[in-house]
Amino acid sequence: EDNPVLGFGKEISISAGGTLANGLEVSFSDTLDLTEVDAEEGAFELSLGGAFGTITFKDGADSAVDAAMVGDTSGADVTGALDLEGHILATSGTDGTGILYQAPTMGALDLYIGYAPNSGDTGDDTAEYLDTFSIGMTFSSGDLTVGGGFESATSENNDCDLGATLVVADGPPVITAAALFDDVYGTEHCGDQDLVAVGAEYAMGDMTFSAAYSELDTGEADQTSVSFGVATTISDIDLAVDYTTTENDFGPVGDEQNVVHIGLSTALGDGVDLSLDVSSNDIAIASEANGGGHGGEFTTTFAEMKLAVGF
Repeated sequence: EDNPVLGFGKEISISAGGTLANGLEVSFSDTLDLTEVDAEEGAFELSLGGAFGTITFKDGADSAVDAAMVGDTSGADVTGALDLEGHILATSGTDGTGILYQAPTMGALDLYIGYAPNSGDTGDDTAEYLDTFSIGMTFSSGDLTVGGGFESATSENNDCDLGATLVVADGPPVITAAALFDDVYGTEHCGDQDLVAVGAEYAMGDMTFSAAYSELDTGEADQTSVSFGVATTISDIDLAVDYTTTENDFGPVGDEQNVVHIGLSTALGDGVDLSLDVSSNDIAIASEANGGGHGGEFTTTFAEMKLAVGF
């Protein structure tokens, strides 16, 4: 992958909010993605806030684990044949419209509770996941903030799909090599899922240190991620350096990814921002360890300069 790629993005954001006479706070926001019309549905969000806390209704509502997570510096853009995307902060049970409740702050403690009734948004009990709950908390003390949470999703059929077969004319169905590998080792995140994640941030002068850990236990592959990062501001330039290591474990084998990312950003003027991101993606793919594809292990480099104009 040695060719440059040009891209663009266009979206319209709408937001409104106010406080009623009885003290009830109401806010609404929506985003229209003009480059991907299907994404308009997933941007809906409605929240109600007051002395009781905040209740948010959203298509694909944030898991309480995601809401409470701090110190997550993973997810840098990379190039290459594999991207495990760092920390997973929600199970498959949170698909569909859900609810996130944030309790009133109690001193230095914030409590989050998430609920997703139906992962298929059908209202039928045939959905893969029903009644998925999550809980998360954050605690701040001076320059230190820690947070994390837990989520559990129970599959209604507790069965992972077998690999797809290829139908050959005038012959028996043939299973692909990738599907056969999946059938033997189980490479998918499916079935019953349990997620735990913790993270921390510590501010020291002009520098902020971050660290996070997450583990997703599923019916097949289990994914574990660890990340570290440091961010600071030098003159008018924001600098961030972070490292993430992720393993998608299939039992005796697994895919591994190590990402080193450097980001620079600055404001050129009112509404005009310039950023530069560079990442190194070190990959080991289990299904190609014996010489297939890229030979199992390889490294790719991604670099992007972006000029963003907002008005």
